[in-house]
Formats: sequence, C-alpha cells, structure tokens
Amino acid sequence: MQRVTLFADILLPVALKGLFTYRVPFALNEFVLPLKRVIVPFGNKRIATGIIIRIHENPPKQHEAKYIDEVLDEYPLVTHEQISFWDWMADYYICSAGEVMGAALPASLKLQGETSILLNEDVEALSAEDFSVKEYALLQHLTNHQRIKLNDVSKLLGVKTIYPIIKSLWKRGLIKLEDEVKEKFKPLEIEFVWLNKAYENEEEMGALLDKLQKAPKQLEIVMAWLTLSGYLQKNSKEVLKSALIKKAGANAQALQQLIKKQILLIEKKQVSRLQRKNASNNVMPELNDAQQKAYQEIKQAFEASQVALLHGVTSSGKTEVYIRLIEEQLNAGKQVLYLLPEIALTAQIILRLQAHFGSKVLVYHSKFSENERAEVWRSMIDHHEPVLILGARSSIFLPFHALGLVIVDEEHETSYKQQDPAPRYHGRDSAIKLASHFKAHCLLGSATPSLESFYNAEKNKYALIKLRERFGNALMPDIILNDLRTDKKKKLMSGVFSKLMLDELKH
Repeated sequence: MQRVTLFADILLPVALKGLFTYRVPFALNEFVLPLKRVIVPFGNKRIATGIIIRIHENPPKQHEAKYIDEVLDEYPLVTHEQISFWDWMADYYICSAGEVMGAALPASLKLQGETSILLNEDVEALSAEDFSVKEYALLQHLTNHQRIKLNDVSKLLGVKTIYPIIKSLWKRGLIKLEDEVKEKFKPLEIEFVWLNKAYENEEEMGALLDKLQKAPKQLEIVMAWLTLSGYLQKNSKEVLKSALIKKAGANAQALQQLIKKQILLIEKKQVSRLQRKNASNNVMPELNDAQQKAYQEIKQAFEASQVALLHGVTSSGKTEVYIRLIEEQLNAGKQVLYLLPEIALTAQIILRLQAHFGSKVLVYHSKFSENERAEVWRSMIDHHEPVLILGARSSIFLPFHALGLVIVDEEHETSYKQQDPAPRYHGRDSAIKLASHFKAHCLLGSATPSLESFYNAEKNKYALIKLRERFGNALMPDIILNDLRTDKKKKLMSGVFSKLMLDELKH
C-alpha cells in the first residue's frame, strides 16, 4: 500500500500572520486531523504548540518543510467556530491569529519546551586536568545523573553565566542538548479508601475489631471508616482519605499500617475541579409591571435580530429579567454567556445565579488556576450540555457550540478593554460579534450606558429598553446641583467640601 505524503498548515501562537506548513511523518498520517494540537519545532530548536487548520498534499515551494513532532489530542480541543472568531478578531484588532490563539487557550493547554543537557554516549573516561573546575563538575553530575535541565545548571555550579561553559563542552562534542516537552495540564487526583472485601461479613469484622484493640490508633481509623462509608447502614462506599484521617483524629502513619496489612485499600481517582452546586431556589422571580414591559420589549428586539440595550436605573431589577431570559435559553438546550466586568466584585450575582441554576453554572475567569480553566474548557468540548457561563472578558474565547444568548452586564465598564498584550480587544464589542457568529441574541445592560452603546441605540442600530423604576417602589435619590464657584467667592468652602455638603453630612 502506497503511503501518502501529507502536509499540515498550522496556526502557531506567534506574532506573525499566516499559517506555517509542516510535513506529517508517515507514522502520524492516521492521527492528524484539523483542529488537533500538535508539537512542532519553530525557530532555533524552539518547541511550539500549534493547531492544525488544514491538511493537504502540497509541499511549500520556497523551503523544505520541517516535520511535526507529535500529535497531542485524541480529538480536537478547539472548534471551527473558534477559528473563525479568532480570524475576525485578528483582522479587526490588527494582530495575528496566533496572538489571539495565545490569549484564548489556557496555559495548561499550551505545552512548553524545557531544554535538558545530556552526556554524549561515546564519551570516554574524563580527566579533571582537561577541564575547568565548573566544566568538570557539570560533567561529573551528568555521569552520575544522566541529565540536567538547563535552568538547574546555574544552581549546580553556583554561577549566573552558564552559557560559555555549555558552549565549550558542546563544541568539544561532550554534551548534547535535548528539548523535553511537558504537558502543563494535570488532572486532579484524590485518594479514596475502602475496606478489603475479606472483612465485609460480620464475623470477620468482629474478629478484626478485637484484633485491633492492641492498636488503638488503627482501630480509630477503622471505626471512622465504618461511620463515614455508611457500612453500619448496609450502604458501604469508598471514603476520602483526607476526610478519614480528620474524622479519626489519627496520623497518616497509622493508616499506612492498615494499608500494609491490606485491611484497608487505597486508590487515586481523577475528579473534576469544577465545583458545581445544586440549585437551592428554582422559583422563577415574579416580574413587576415595569420589568414585564422591559422583558417583552427585549423579546421583540430579539425577534428582529437586534442587539438590545437595557438602560435600567440602579436597583431596578435587571437581574430578574436576565434570569427569565437565561431560563428560556437553557430549557431550549442552548448555552448562555453572562459577562461581568470584574468577577471578584460581583460575587453576589454569582451566588444568586448559582442558587437558581445550580449545576448548570460554570464560572470562568483569570482568578482560577490554569488547571481549573482547562477543565472548564475540556468540559465544554466533552459535554454538549446547556450551561450558563459566568465570566470576565476572557470567557468569550471558550469553545461554545450552541450559544443562544450573550448578556454583557455593566457594559460601560472600562475593564472590558484589554490593553496589553495583543489582542487589544474590547470584551463587549467582541461579545456582540460572537453572538452574531452563532445567530444568538445579545443583551447589554447598564444603569449608565457607554456613549458608544447609547449612540447606537439613538441611531436604531440597537433597541433601547428603559427601566426607570426601582424595584419594590424604592425612592430614587434626590440630585442637587451645587455651584462651587459661588461658595468659593463667598468663602463658604471647607477644603474641597461645600457648605451644603457639610450640612447634609451633619444632618
């Protein structure tokens, strides 16, 4: 059977426009697919993580293609919709698609190359007289330990400048450099403990407890396991190791003795980092007349495929309207993106939405660890389920597949703008484009809309919906204009405070 020579156009996270063509080794022909991640050499022995965009049989005309080193994924971790969105962002914000890719992918999904130093196989016996003290110390270490990472050489030798030493040994053919690729993403593993089946019947258990009377700490652990596992209620199950030690008030050494005797067994299991909560309040909020009117106007705007701007005064109850719209989309099997300017400042909204939507809520922002962000990403690739994503601006890069609604809360906030590095995008404007990409609805909400959004609404590009009343008939604050120029002339100012301000504060 004739082997086909394949080439792959690959997107790399670099500030260079265009794709890079690599040769596919015959051994990887059956594993390469568009949108899979690959490891490729780039530049001077640099390792890079790329994404296959297309596969073809046309070699590059101007140079000889380098080979792909490795295919990382069993299935693609990005979508066609994402690539299209990245291309738009690169064009609109004047950067490369690779820079957008670098911002989009969690760091845990981008591999890094770590250069290691190894002793050449054909090196004969070494004499200290032929080398400097530092060179010989490095060679001796390699003789005993086989390899050392480039970053650790400085610590070993106690010097800051290591490259002259490495260069000298490399030129003499004594050492070689090797790039070691590491996957940053690590699944969360937790240790669980369960009872050996040999002790499941009552006679064996009684004999065991009698036997452990001489080892009170081990007995405490077994008794704690019986309590936590539900064994006494005939509903035995495995127990978390940390919970078992805490319950028994014992140390890990006593548990290790029980494991050594094979009375208890232990196993590591991969668990999700995503802390999904059960809903505690499924009751749909009742809308007052003003909210109901705003809700109907938003629905009309969506039917006309318009972006809707909800101008609701503070405490007017915009969130209740959001919840009603989100519920409709989730019931229709769609995904919802709820953008917030600063996750840390809006914990109350997060708790409220988690209480209503429970496990359907996923939170995604930069305060999460890289592994947590990668798990949200993988969850959305693996499970095409209706979810509500609560996140800051970076959540627009997630791999959506059935986006039905995008809500940009506090759309006027300047923190939606990414200043540095590239892509220097605006989260609100990009979210509007993302919604149109999926033919999804988009709702902007604010008590003080930005000039751009208000102008678009005035020009009928957006539908403008107003909520002028506070929820529960709460009174609006009085606004009093105070001319400080007059107070200054009359010398009524106290520092930066006017007489009216001080009087009201005293009142």
